[in-house]
Formats: sequence, structure tokens, C-alpha cells
Amino acid sequence: MEDPASERLPPDSAGAALPELELTDGDILDAMQHIPGYLDITTEDFRIIYHLAHRHAVGRLFGKVRAAGPMQAEVAPLPPEMSLDEAVKALVRSGCQALPVVDSESRLLGLLLRKDFFSADHLENLP
Repeated sequence: MEDPASERLPPDSAGAALPELELTDGDILDAMQHIPGYLDITTEDFRIIYHLAHRHAVGRLFGKVRAAGPMQAEVAPLPPEMSLDEAVKALVRSGCQALPVVDSESRLLGLLLRKDFFSADHLENLP
């Protein structure tokens, strides 16, 4: 169900980076009881302030971070003909969660993901 407060807020790509928690009126009323003094706002006003504060915080925390910052640049790609046994060993040695699989022209074919390889579904399909 769409939150009516979010309909009045301008769209913001930074806010989409981390999902907001869904606040119920009960959550808001409980929080407001912990604020000393009198707070003359509705639960809807509080919800709008929360959404705006969330967007601001996400922008402040992640707005200047670029993909190159946390990426691992020195990753050896895997050839598609490499045996699964050797590919998994390379993945474990790399310490990465995934390694790219590339063809002879260095075109990305896909990713060997740790979570996919070690999932129960994948293990059932092994010969």
C-alpha cells in the first residue's frame, strides 16, 4: 500500500538507495511520547519529516560515493571453459563474492557468484 505522505514528496534517487522503514501511527505516537514538552504535529506531519530526513541522510552518507571507491579493481576473470572445480577455487582464493566470466575478447558473459554456487538448489544439480 502506497504511503500518502510519499505522494507529496519530490522524487529522489538517493532515497531509493536504502529502503525506509514503514512507520505505523502507533510507532509515531510512541516516539512522540518520548519527546519532552508539547509537539503540535500530526502523525502525517511526523511521517513527512521522517521521509525527508531519511532522504537527506542517505544523500549525505552515499551521495558522494562512486562505484570506483569500494570496488575491487584487481580481479582475475574466469574463462568459460574453466572447470567448475577450478573456478570455485579461484573464487575462494580471490576473497570476492563473485568473479566475472569473460570470453576470449574480454566480453562479460556472466558472474560466478559465491551465494549461487553454494546454494542448495545448485548443489542438487551437480553431476
